[in-house]
Amino acid sequence: MVKSRTNTTKKRPSRIKYEMSHPTVSARIPIEIKEKIIANLKTLDMNMADAFKKLAGELEEKAKPIELMKKAEYKAGYSAAKNYYAVPYPCSKCEQTIVINTPEEKEAASKLMTEAGWGHETCPEPNLPRPTPPKPIPANMSRPNPNPPVVPIHKSNVSQDKILRFLKE
Repeated sequence: MVKSRTNTTKKRPSRIKYEMSHPTVSARIPIEIKEKIIANLKTLDMNMADAFKKLAGELEEKAKPIELMKKAEYKAGYSAAKNYYAVPYPCSKCEQTIVINTPEEKEAASKLMTEAGWGHETCPEPNLPRPTPPKPIPANMSRPNPNPPVVPIHKSNVSQDKILRFLKE
């Protein structure tokens, strides 16, 4: 017969004091939930004790880095979107990059694109007859992309070729 340690040894006074001031907290939960909790705590770089302290409002040190990480991720996502969707052009005087963002710049770019003859690849030439509209698509079928890619209609225009080469870079 194996004797248990707690029955054979006396606890030191310091241990008794520690256990009184730091009681054990436990709960019976399904194993799947326990595994999810542990996985979530690992992603937050926390342990169970830290989680209880956080719930009690006693743990502030680890909450701040998480908020900083969220801000950094937001900034990284914003930068990636800005780089992807921004329309830069060089200044005609100093050659520094300018990004189209004011209403006046957007209107000027729209005029330039219209005058240069840019349009949808699938649209007919202005003098040609328009095709008949397609039949309605049944609900169970997927719909095509409503905005086809924008490409120049007249490929002989030198400025359009420059724009195309710039966009491919």
